[in-house]
Amino acid sequence: MNRSFKPVDITKSTAIRRLGAALFASLTIAMLSAPSSTNADKPTAKHFKQTVDDTAPPQVEAGVQPSNEAPESTSGTAISPSVINAPVGPAWTALGPAPIPNGQTIPADVNGISLTHTPVSGRVTSVAIDPANANVVYVGAAQGGVYKSTNGGSTWTRLMDSAMTLAVGSLELDPTDATGNTLLIGSGEGNFSGDSYAGFGVYKVTALKSSSPILSGPFSSSQFIHRSIPGLAIDPIHHNNVYVGSATGQQGIGPQAPTGAPPRGLFRSTDFFSSSPTFTKLAVANIPATFDFRVTSIVYEPSSSDRLFVGVADVAGLGIGGVYFTENASASSPTFTQVLKTAKKDFAPVKLAINKIGTIVTAVAVTGETAPNNQGQGQAYKTVYDASKPVNATFSLLPAANGFAAGQGFYNLGVAIDPTNANNIYVVGTLNGT
Repeated sequence: MNRSFKPVDITKSTAIRRLGAALFASLTIAMLSAPSSTNADKPTAKHFKQTVDDTAPPQVEAGVQPSNEAPESTSGTAISPSVINAPVGPAWTALGPAPIPNGQTIPADVNGISLTHTPVSGRVTSVAIDPANANVVYVGAAQGGVYKSTNGGSTWTRLMDSAMTLAVGSLELDPTDATGNTLLIGSGEGNFSGDSYAGFGVYKVTALKSSSPILSGPFSSSQFIHRSIPGLAIDPIHHNNVYVGSATGQQGIGPQAPTGAPPRGLFRSTDFFSSSPTFTKLAVANIPATFDFRVTSIVYEPSSSDRLFVGVADVAGLGIGGVYFTENASASSPTFTQVLKTAKKDFAPVKLAINKIGTIVTAVAVTGETAPNNQGQGQAYKTVYDASKPVNATFSLLPAANGFAAGQGFYNLGVAIDPTNANNIYVVGTLNGT
């Protein structure tokens, strides 16, 4: 059977609206109208990305400057947020959230300047949708914090303005909370651009659906300060088990390499919902726990505490990039197998999505690899297995998606699977990608 991918109108597809974070990562989302009484509470932008020329090489594209991925020193002591003192100034008055006028939307001229000047939000990096009510949506912004909508996006409420950082890399609703009242936030945008700002660690929001949600954290900030958290997953049975993947985070103007930043990698907490949660850095297959490596996505198999997929980006040509799988994620020392290996020559972040219908599990990975025959960046892979039988989680290429990220596979990358039909797979790249 021939598989095909085609562009879709995200303003008209009910399926896409219900799918989740990957569809909106690193995109500028167009609003439907200028600020008014009905949209004055749209997410605001505290960071703004210029439209790029996708025909240019990735390292020189206008508006999205790749991060400085040269080797970094991890020596020194990270600054603890608790000892950062700032002068107290005059009170500020909130003007948002509200759309940005004259957004950089398509169609555009040859210089990437919009011809329509549609109102837009800021860069949305993550989305979480209440599985019991698709009208309840949470979005994380590049430098705008986290917002909640209870009416499918018509109005929004701030959840994170009191945090030490407003840079968001990932969101995850607690799957063990049947009321949908608990949300974890990985701070720091992990999209590898020069303005993908660093965070401080993991935050938690409880009493989400009350009139006064409670924000707490950051937790384990010494392990995540100056870094981003694009990977976040909660054990679907035992929520104290939380996996976190850290990657590059920028600070200052342009791609500044942070000083004294902790090593990146895969971390796990086994006591996250205790009063003082702790995280341990883990080895992943042949990657030792002491190594500095970038984890860009993590997903649990639904209803399993032990089956887990981890996406790793390789920037130094070491051959460690790809997808790793474990069947003992809850063990004291989980063992991982590399089930997808990305091209050694490419800097290729990995994003993952997973679906389980009955016992049949479908996992899809998209990468920033360069597709063959000059098709551009972006490749997609899929694995399907029966959870009731011995698992072979090796991925196979989906060639119909080759080149979907055009010239920005290091940055514009997302994937989701229809929760009711695993044959419907959505990949996200650039505005003029497919």
